[in-house]
Amino acid sequence: MLSYLKIAGKNYPLSFSLGAQKAIIAKYGDMKGLDVFSKEEVTVENIDMLVWVTELFIAQGCAYKNYFEKDVPVPEDSPVDKDGKWVPIPAEAIEIGITQLGGLQDIIKAVAMCIGASSRQEIETEPTEEAVKNTGAAQSE
Repeated sequence: MLSYLKIAGKNYPLSFSLGAQKAIIAKYGDMKGLDVFSKEEVTVENIDMLVWVTELFIAQGCAYKNYFEKDVPVPEDSPVDKDGKWVPIPAEAIEIGITQLGGLQDIIKAVAMCIGASSRQEIETEPTEEAVKNTGAAQSE
């Protein structure tokens, strides 16, 4: 599931994908660092992490759109290039585009929504022939 964050008039998709989780663990050692988003204290370290995670989630969201939704009509306020490809926003532009502390709260809400939406994502699978055989054998015992 994607969530969206408007920055400088563009509506960026965010995705808390497996790739995002892998990058967070590689950088911070685990996912516990994300609890910084529940803290009210504003520090340079918290802002840096928030901007980095936002950039990561937007990059993953744009990649998702480019891979899986390239044939879906694009809203007018979407960050796409002339070829219709979704283009992520770099960290520096996020810092420039968010002009007030209230904007930080918007980012925190968008990131939290993204994480929450991804945790509720349904994955459709089809059982393999072997799994069906094993289930039938287990039920007849």
